[in-house]
Amino acid sequence: MNRSRLLIAGILVLAVVVTGCSVLFPEEEALTRGTPSSGTADFSVYVALGNSLTAGYQSGALYESAQQFSYPALLADVMTTTCEQPLIADPGLYDVGQGHLQITFNDEGEVVMEPIPWPGGMPPAALNGALATHYNNLGIPGALTADLLATTLATNCVAALGGGAPNPHFDMVLRNGQGLWGDIGSPEDELTAMQQAIALSPTFLSLWIGNNEILGSATNGTDVLNFDLATFTDYYTTLLNGLQTGLSTTGMIVANIPPVTATPFFTTVPFCMLDSDSNPIDNPLTDGSELNMFGWLAEEGVDEIDFTIAGASGPTMHLVPGDLVLLPAKNYIAQGMGIPDFILIGAIIAATGMDPVDAAAALPGLYPLHGTPLPANLVLTLAERTNIATATGEFNAAIDDLATARGIPVVDINGFLAAAAIDGVEWNGTVYTSAFGTGGIFSLDGIHPTNIGQAMIAGEFIKVINEFYGAELGQPNMPETRGEQMSGRVDRLPAGFPNLP
Repeated sequence: MNRSRLLIAGILVLAVVVTGCSVLFPEEEALTRGTPSSGTADFSVYVALGNSLTAGYQSGALYESAQQFSYPALLADVMTTTCEQPLIADPGLYDVGQGHLQITFNDEGEVVMEPIPWPGGMPPAALNGALATHYNNLGIPGALTADLLATTLATNCVAALGGGAPNPHFDMVLRNGQGLWGDIGSPEDELTAMQQAIALSPTFLSLWIGNNEILGSATNGTDVLNFDLATFTDYYTTLLNGLQTGLSTTGMIVANIPPVTATPFFTTVPFCMLDSDSNPIDNPLTDGSELNMFGWLAEEGVDEIDFTIAGASGPTMHLVPGDLVLLPAKNYIAQGMGIPDFILIGAIIAATGMDPVDAAAALPGLYPLHGTPLPANLVLTLAERTNIATATGEFNAAIDDLATARGIPVVDINGFLAAAAIDGVEWNGTVYTSAFGTGGIFSLDGIHPTNIGQAMIAGEFIKVINEFYGAELGQPNMPETRGEQMSGRVDRLPAGFPNLP
C-alpha cells in the first residue's frame, strides 16, 4: 500500500457529528455479566489463536486503544476471565515515523486521510513486552496457517523464508528467547504459536486463521494463491489435530474466512468515472455506455482500446462491471491515472473556464499521472474476483468439514459480513454498513474491523458458543467510538476520484 499522504479530493462533508451507541446488542436480552453460565464449556483459561483479525489490528496498525476491543478481549470480558495481550502504545506502527491512519481536516478545510506521526518521532512502546506472565491473545498480524505450526521468530516466518522481510509481530507476540516457558514445564525456549497455546493449558480456545492465504493475493490484484486448497487443507488438518491432541479436554471454536472482496478495500473505488453527483459519465467513444477508467490488459482475448494518449504504455482495456479497483488506487486516480485525457481536460475547462489549448497545457501540472493506465496490481478483474470467491468457498468448506468432523463448532463470519455488505447491520435504529469511512464496521485500512466491527464479531462467536455449549453468555459491551481517532463521523465520502463537474 502506498504510504504517502492520501488527499481525498473534492470531498463534500454534509455534517460531522459525534456518535454514541448503546452498550448492548438490542436484539439480545442482557444477561448477568458477573456470573455467566458456561454450560458444558469452561472459560477459566482462554487462549485465542489467529492473525491480525484476532490481534485487534485496525486502520493499518496495532495499538492499545484498538487492541482493547479485539474480539478475544471482548469475549474474555463476557466470560469474566483474563486476556493478556501484547499492547502497543498509541498511535502504533503504520510505517517508520507513522502511526495508524486517521481522518482529519487540512488548512483548506479539505478532508484528508493520513497516518498519525509518532509523538516526538519515537517509535511506540511495547507497553507490556516484559510481562512476566503469558499472552492469552496469540493473534499475529500477517500470520498464515503454516506460521502457527512452524514459525518461532520473525526471521523464520513463511514470508521471510519466501524472500520477504521478517515480520516483527512474531517476535512481539511469541517473545521466544525470554525464558518464559520453563516455568510451565516446557523443555524448549522457542515455541510456535500452536505450541504456546498448548503449553498454556487453556480450558477454552478460539481459532480464526486462513484469511491471509486469500487476502494476500487479492490485495495485490491477483487470484494466484501462495497455497492451493490441498496444501491449506493439510496445514489446517495438522493444526486441528495438534491442538486436539495437546488439549484433549479443551473446549474449542473456530471461524471461517471472510468474503475479502466485500470489504471497502475492494468496493470503494468505482470501475467507471462518475460526475459530481456520483452518476456514471457516458462514454462518447461508444454507444453511451459508462466511461470506464482503463487498466493493463491482464488476459488474452480482451478487446484492446487505444486512447492514443501520450504516456500510456502497453495495451490497455476498458474495465467492466464486476472489476474491482483497489483502495490504494485512489491516490493515483486523484492525480489522473487511469482517466482519459479528454475527460481531464474537460474537467479543467469546466472548473477554470480555460480554452481547450490552455487546459491541455495545464494538464501535466494538475494531473501529473495523466495518460498512465492503472497497473494490474491495483485492479482485481471480474475473472480474478470470481476465482478468489471460489477459493474462499473451497477453503471455508474445508474448515467446516475438518472442524465438524472433530466436534468443533464453526462461526460463519463469512456469511455475517457478506450480509452486512448487502443490507448493513441495524442496532438501536442505526444502520452500520461496509462503506469506507462512513459505515462503521471497517476501519480506515479498508480490511480490518473497527471497535464496533470487533464487537459484532465477538457477538457472532458468543451466539455459536451459547448454542453449541449450552452457555448463557451476554453480548459484549458496545464501544462508544469506532476506533479511528476521528473527532466525529464524516457522513459522506466521494465515490469518484477526482469528482468532475
